[in-house]
Amino acid sequence: MQSFKTTFENINTEGSWGKVLEDATIERIVKNTTGTKVKVYVVFRHLIPHSKVEILEQKIKEAYFADSDVEILIAERFELSAQYSDEIFVEEYSDSVAEEIKVKYSTFAGMFYLRAKKTFDEEGTLHIEAPEDILTSEVEENLLDALTTIFHKRGGREFPIVFDYVKNEGESIYRRNKAIEQENFIREAAKHVKGKKADYDPGENYAADNSADENEALSEKTDSSMAGGFGSNEGSDSAGAGSNPKDKSAGRFAGKSSSDSKSGGKAGGKFGEKDDFKKRGRSEMAFINAQKSGIDGLLMGSEIKGETIPMNSIEGDPGDIIVRGQIIAYELTKTRNGKNIAKFDITDFTDTISAKFFVPDEFLDAFQAVVKPKNFIKIEGNFAYDSFDHDNKLFPIKSIQQIKDFREKRMDMAAEKRVELHCHTKMSNMDAVSAVEDIIDCAKSWNHKALAVTDHGVVQAFTLASHRLKPGDTFKVI
Repeated sequence: MQSFKTTFENINTEGSWGKVLEDATIERIVKNTTGTKVKVYVVFRHLIPHSKVEILEQKIKEAYFADSDVEILIAERFELSAQYSDEIFVEEYSDSVAEEIKVKYSTFAGMFYLRAKKTFDEEGTLHIEAPEDILTSEVEENLLDALTTIFHKRGGREFPIVFDYVKNEGESIYRRNKAIEQENFIREAAKHVKGKKADYDPGENYAADNSADENEALSEKTDSSMAGGFGSNEGSDSAGAGSNPKDKSAGRFAGKSSSDSKSGGKAGGKFGEKDDFKKRGRSEMAFINAQKSGIDGLLMGSEIKGETIPMNSIEGDPGDIIVRGQIIAYELTKTRNGKNIAKFDITDFTDTISAKFFVPDEFLDAFQAVVKPKNFIKIEGNFAYDSFDHDNKLFPIKSIQQIKDFREKRMDMAAEKRVELHCHTKMSNMDAVSAVEDIIDCAKSWNHKALAVTDHGVVQAFTLASHRLKPGDTFKVI
């Protein structure tokens, strides 16, 4: 074997490295077939933490392979003096072992090993004490694998390793709280599992959460966000006649009932035949076909099967896209020739885009029942620059489908609930945007018992907070 200093003479061995590397030797150096990894087998006569070995890997990389993609790995082995008994070796190397286990397996496994009681019996077996049911079989297997590699192969030790499981006398606070947190999680998960068969259930109001109080809070929040949602230059005659040349027939037969077109269809007046399409506009047929499909939540067009994209990823004029989100603003105007122009803003909470659609009269009620603030929809259409509104818009629209609220509602699963003692509302100028009503609703839904409002120099929020609480409500506003 060759000395480390002779092999890697360009490595700086000053300071704490001097004695460590002076006695170190190289067993062998191997390279993989692609030449991207070099493994150096080093024998150390001094006990050093694995983190220091990783620093040494970087030093070799910088000294000899700085301009290449070669990765340097050191496989260390210890040949220590007789003063390092098994007990001393395990104790001195404990911190290093715990850090390695954290990185290779999990923080929990590393912290468990660091804090666990470790003892040797008369036969030289290492016993690691663990509370009953704390370690899963997978964690125990990972720990045994790591400890065997470190102690036996690296340290040259031969002692057996066993885990001793100790039964807790009585129920600990940790175990009790963990059980309560698991019950809370299962309860909340069960709420979201209900009704998951389809994205849309006609009997459920997807603009709201489970309680009437939450509906009211969401309504107030949405109303305030609608102000200034749209630009000007709307409602002129040219909007209906010239903004979408391909859709000129969209409003041609506005006001006619579905019975007016029965004679145009074949085989008993079925919709969708060529003659019926000639008598109706493209937009009207999109609604009719959606009604015929029987697909839950489908308002117009065909079922949207493609993948949705996040709005913050949209750049330039991407053409046809599919997005989903919540409608936060809606406006309906009429042109001089009687066409309905619906404009709405939709957000997926990464960004917000605007959309526009010409709505036939006979389907206006159905359209506005779905496309309204607070509702969630999936929408497919062409996103491009609108020369009339001078802005990028989703127009024309091919399909609209109502969906459930896809946001994951945050919950407090803790067994012992905290009390928030530092909370600002939108009454704190330039420091918060949340209404006190929404904050109270959130705290109550998390089963908190109280909340402290700490606005800057004002008390207006307390009036709103007191009105939010119903008579007999045990929730306290501090």
